[in-house]
Amino acid sequence: MPALWPGLAVAGVFLVLALFGAFTLFSPFWHALFLALFAAAGGFALWRGFGGLVFPDRAQARRRIEIASGLDNRPLEALDDHPATNADDAGGAVLWRQHQKRMAALAKRLKIGFPAISMAVCDPRGVRFFIVLALGIALVDAGGEASGRLHGAISPDWRALGGGGQTRLDVWVSPPEYTGLAPVFLTRAGRPQEEVDGPADLISVPVGSRVEVRLDGGGDMPDLWRDEEETSFEPNGPGGFKIALPLEPVRDKEQSGTVELRVVQGWWTLGRWSLAITEDHLPEIDFVAPLAKSERMALRIDYEAGDDYGIETVMAEISQFTNSMLGREGNLISSKAAARGEIFNLMLPAPALGEGRIHDSAYHDLTAHPWAGLPVLVRLKATDGIGQTGYSSSKLTVLPAREFSHPVAAAIIEERRRLSRREGSRGGALRRHAAYNLGVLAKTPDEFGNDMVVFLGLQIARRRLLEDPAPSEFGEVQRLLWDIALRLDDDGLSLAERDFRAMIDMAREMLHTGSREGAREMLARFRETLENLQREGAPSSVFSKFMADVMPALNALMEEQQALLDESFSRARERSASRADGRSGGEEDGSAKALSRGEAQTDLRRQLDDFMNQLAGKLGEVPRELGQSSRSMGEASRALARDDLGEATDYQARALEGLRQGAKAAIETYLRQMEANRPAPEKAYIERLIPRY
Repeated sequence: MPALWPGLAVAGVFLVLALFGAFTLFSPFWHALFLALFAAAGGFALWRGFGGLVFPDRAQARRRIEIASGLDNRPLEALDDHPATNADDAGGAVLWRQHQKRMAALAKRLKIGFPAISMAVCDPRGVRFFIVLALGIALVDAGGEASGRLHGAISPDWRALGGGGQTRLDVWVSPPEYTGLAPVFLTRAGRPQEEVDGPADLISVPVGSRVEVRLDGGGDMPDLWRDEEETSFEPNGPGGFKIALPLEPVRDKEQSGTVELRVVQGWWTLGRWSLAITEDHLPEIDFVAPLAKSERMALRIDYEAGDDYGIETVMAEISQFTNSMLGREGNLISSKAAARGEIFNLMLPAPALGEGRIHDSAYHDLTAHPWAGLPVLVRLKATDGIGQTGYSSSKLTVLPAREFSHPVAAAIIEERRRLSRREGSRGGALRRHAAYNLGVLAKTPDEFGNDMVVFLGLQIARRRLLEDPAPSEFGEVQRLLWDIALRLDDDGLSLAERDFRAMIDMAREMLHTGSREGAREMLARFRETLENLQREGAPSSVFSKFMADVMPALNALMEEQQALLDESFSRARERSASRADGRSGGEEDGSAKALSRGEAQTDLRRQLDDFMNQLAGKLGEVPRELGQSSRSMGEASRALARDDLGEATDYQARALEGLRQGAKAAIETYLRQMEANRPAPEKAYIERLIPRY
């Protein structure tokens, strides 16, 4: 060990410097010189240490064992000795044999012992302890780069000859942003990966990636070779170079999906990599269950979609079915035939950020669409981040349609649906037939309660069909017919239900762009609440009864107050015109007429007071707006009795506004009382009703 100590000390110092990366601070010449000096110093130390070694002879070895065993009288030497007396001396021979037996017994306790190493003699200053401590610190500092630093310490970077200094090469591949993949680094610690960890396998990167290279040092202008194509770097500050290029494989190669990259500076190849360019596959999408309808007549679409890097949008493509889409054997021909006709798209939930696949269900209320009740073809399509679109097979179904209980509403919807069945030259005949039938319906106002809005709507739709036969106008007519039918048949909640579905759509958007788990829970809860609500158990029946009991009386009060206000305003305007013309006749009403108008206003106030008493029994309270309206009516009656038309019209206008605000407040109060007594799913439904009224 003392002979090895000088060589081990030199090796320890070299390892400490290598692990700290000290050799990277020097040029290749100085690096090589230091390596030669360390090699010479180590060789000299070993030669010097082993040159003074003297190997012991047999006698010295035996004596070393006797001393290590603590034996006296040298038993090993005695066993190998011979008596000095005459061989014929019998007595002496007996004594010699006894001596031999005693020495043999002692020899049974022989021990080799430990080497007698005296490092204190070789290293009196304890340098060995400092070297071991420094080596431990260097290993901690190097960490995972220990092997790379050791490799660099024994390999001078001769590639830096042109510039006189170390080079640092950083190469990475940036995948397209839509893939969501992290950059792929081809170098580590400024050196090619294969020089750190050994040769690497073929590296896969997605199509559309870019390779970016930064090189510091070396002097000469480097080049980047993509297969056989050479591109020079650009200067990047003092002594630096950079380049960024798209990775596109050469198509005429036998292995067209791979690219070989080389960074060359002067005579030296600084790095070489083989990259496999993976193609972006088309998205996949298909139905996982037959198309169905919910109890609320919404179209249900169950589907599964996926893509290697994620899906951007998912849609259902719906086209009206015609006989031309059937083959000779009655089977559906290619969905390209559907693409030539009119199409509308439905947005479906897409995977959230970072997800490649989705298995979901979508509900869409299409009962208001002109094709409701007609056969359609439904085809799903999914689009990825670069615009590639994958399609499913086409499914034939009938769009769910709302069933109208009012006979006139049902007849209007049938004419509306007939307008959507136009094919070729039949469109004109269908249009004229629908216009005739709508005219017939308009001539029976008693069938729809003499509702002037319905009458005018039917007449407008009829005239537009006759005078503006352009197919582009059919959509406006069909929307008008839908609104008329809803007015006749609606229970007051269809628009609220439509708004509720728009809450669902917002939750889906949240799911796609942010807050994934929370939005999913809200979406599932809303969807389940809406689709499973039965008409018998929904708030609509109770609410409709309240509206039927309250709103007719309030409407009658508002109509009568409006008539009194119109009369007072007309009389005041006539009086003002008479005064402007200088006429004195009819300037003032008689006291009898004035009292009569005042009594009419007073009678209306009594009706309002009776209504408020009834409303208090239903709500337990009366909206303060109705109370203010009653007081305004009292002031108006007194002004009319005085024949003060200006003051009377002011109070009558206040009374009318109070009735309107009171009606809204009464509905809001009733809905909130319903909300407090309803289960949690119905509360959300009722909350959506309040802003409408």
